[in-house]
Amino acid sequence: MVAWPVRYGVTGVKTFVVNRNGIVYEADLGEDTEKTAAAIRTFNPNDYWAVVQD
Repeated sequence: MVAWPVRYGVTGVKTFVVNRNGIVYEADLGEDTEKTAAAIRTFNPNDYWAVVQD
């Protein structure tokens, strides 16, 4: 699952992905968030993504 802000910088800046174990990762994908997030097809977070802490 991928969730991103409707309007980057207005409704938020973080994009979130959840793996099959329920671990949530977050990243700020910048001004091209909608394009970048919409292109995510597989769960493969790199070092840019951080685990969301409670």
